Amino acid sequence: PTSSPFDSASDAFRLRPDVASRGKLSSDYRVDASGAACAACAPGSTNAAGDSVPGSETTCDVTYCAVDEYVDRRNVCQPCDAGTENPVDPVTGLGDPATTARTEANCVAPDPCDASAAPTNGGVGD
Repeated sequence: PTSSPFDSASDAFRLRPDVASRGKLSSDYRVDASGAACAACAPGSTNAAGDSVPGSETTCDVTYCAVDEYVDRRNVCQPCDAGTENPVDPVTGLGDPATTARTEANCVAPDPCDASAAPTNGGVGD
């Protein structure tokens, strides 16, 4: 078994004294509001390694799924099933945030009456 640099197995951690002198966090951890401890990023979000403890509070970045992807039960983006789609939000231009609950229900068959999605036929039959 590997040794953890943290005192607790919960989401909020305090660095052990032998690690605190190094004070650089691994990826997917952030500095909490106290500035003296670190916390794991929420599922579906990330943070680059290197935040310093003690230090100012840092945040994790939300991961967004690409077009035609959904969020699975592990907060990981997965492709929609063949024949279904999950477009990005038309206002933000972003897909489903991976921090949300499962979104496979957002993968739906294309609407055949949606003129913006229908192939054009060069005006024939319009």
